[in-house]
Amino acid sequence: MQYTWKFNKAIAFTMAMEGGTNPDLLDRGGFTNHGISSKQYPDLDIGGLTIDDAVAIYFKDYWQANKCEAFTSPLSCVLFDTSVNCGQKSAALWMQTAVSTMGSEISIDGIVGAETILETRAMNDRAVLEGIVARRLERYVNLINHYPEQARFIKGWINRVSAMLKYVRSDKTP
Repeated sequence: MQYTWKFNKAIAFTMAMEGGTNPDLLDRGGFTNHGISSKQYPDLDIGGLTIDDAVAIYFKDYWQANKCEAFTSPLSCVLFDTSVNCGQKSAALWMQTAVSTMGSEISIDGIVGAETILETRAMNDRAVLEGIVARRLERYVNLINHYPEQARFIKGWINRVSAMLKYVRSDKTP
């Protein structure tokens, strides 16, 4: 399948962060391959998943689901990677919440539709993506508070967010 340049840019970052197979029994996602988890996809042969299979899943279930193509490259990359790492609906809710805190009366429903696209495009792109990132970091803290054994992943989570911010801040594309 032929993907857009925005998706290719976002997936390059996400795949570099997700890596290969992760059989870690303490990972709440369960057995994971290329970032696709058995918890999210219980009927899928995770062990037999190819990179192309994973990319197709990411495109359909995360990129298209949150209409990432509708936003600038930096914002679409953050929205996408957050969708993959924290859940598609959470990422949408956090974007809508960020837009709301900037004065919009946007519906906060976790569904990226025409209203969300219009209201988000009217806001400062960097402020929206930083709002998403702030909520993502809060998620990690809350996870550790509820599941202390997850604290072993905090360094990786923070490094991923830091790398993502560097990646999108160097982006000069629309």
